[in-house]
Order: sequence, then C-alpha cells, then structure tokens
Amino acid sequence: MKRRRWTFEDDEALRRHHARRSNAELAEILGRSTMAVAFRLNQLGLIRRRRWTQEEDEYLARHHRHQDNAALRRKLRRSERAVAQRLSQLGLRRAFTWTPEHDVYLREHLAQFSNKRLAADLDTTDEVAAHRLHALGLRRPRPDVPEDRARQ
Repeated sequence: MKRRRWTFEDDEALRRHHARRSNAELAEILGRSTMAVAFRLNQLGLIRRRRWTQEEDEYLARHHRHQDNAALRRKLRRSERAVAQRLSQLGLRRAFTWTPEHDVYLREHLAQFSNKRLAADLDTTDEVAAHRLHALGLRRPRPDVPEDRARQ
C-alpha cells in the first residue's frame, strides 16, 4: 500500500470505531496496513484495554505466590505492568516471612543449589530468595578465585 498522510477524517473514524473493531478491520476500511493502524492508534492514545476475566483472576489467585510476574504475564498474555496492577487490585500479595531457620537453610545450601532450587524448597520466588541472599550478604564462592581473594 502506498504511504499517505493521516487525515482528520481518518483519525475520527479511528476514534469512533477502535473500541469495537480489530486493527485488521480498521485497516481494510481505511485502506491502510494493520501496522499503520496500530501505530496511529498508539499515536492518538487510543488504547484498547482487555477486561480481566474471572478465569484470569482465579489463575492469579492460584499461582501468584509461586510464579513471578514475568511467568504470569506469559501465561495470561498480558504485560507485566497489567499483571502487577491486577494483583494489587485483587489484594494478592507475595508476602514471605523469613525465619531464622530459612536463613540457616540458605547458608547451608547456597553453594550446592541454584536460587531457583532454594526458592522452590522454601516455597517462594527466585527473586525473593535472591533478595534475601543479598540482604544477608551471602554470595556463592567463585570457582576461579581463591577463597581469600574472593572476600576482598
């Protein structure tokens, strides 16, 4: 398709119909490519927001403690920001209370297990485990550096 400027009438048609029609339908009506329509809708700030379904909310409730927002995003085909906002709206938190026993476990198993394994064993997320390791000042020894040099 040949490139041409967007007219006031084109923009008005997008404003009138963007909520009820797909980009492909709008492209056909306006004689534009689907990508051109998507780009113009974005320029005009005409964003379609997909409503959250009950099934999606139930999925979040079941899985938010064991999956990070990136994993939830991929499964639900949403943005990470949308997932974070919805978790907040639903009052779903990933509060994990660290105990001295958890800290002992981290210290004893840090060298042999990955953060993912440590998190799974403690029933939390990789990010929470990594944050706690950092807060405790725990680091895995680097195999290529002698122990006394690694501390410097």
